[in-house]
Amino acid sequence: MIGEKTNYGMKVVENFLNNKDKLDDHSSKILEKINSLENVYDLGKREQQQMKRTQLDRIGKEFLVGGYGRRFNTSLCTVVSAIVGEENLTSELFRQSRQEKEYFENIKKSQFFNFYENKLEALNKKIKN
Repeated sequence: MIGEKTNYGMKVVENFLNNKDKLDDHSSKILEKINSLENVYDLGKREQQQMKRTQLDRIGKEFLVGGYGRRFNTSLCTVVSAIVGEENLTSELFRQSRQEKEYFENIKKSQFFNFYENKLEALNKKIKN
């Protein structure tokens, strides 16, 4: 037995390599599944953020022009904190106030434009007559 050559060592190596190939296949399938689940999670998270942003914009406009606070006897602070949470409340309220300023500036610009547009139309009518 001491001087004889056996195939026992080769069989062990072949079994190890076959098992390694099977494990690699299973590992790659598991990694593919994890990757697809992460993509689904990221997509859901982005959709949730977009929906949250859309609702916050809508509620901001409702408070601004629709009398939401008066109708439901609540404040903007309460509604925003319910949607985004207390930890993000100040940044969201700052964003809402900035958006409100932009909204009023746009209204002022359109009123200014309409005022002078009406004046120009009146002048053109006088010139034609």
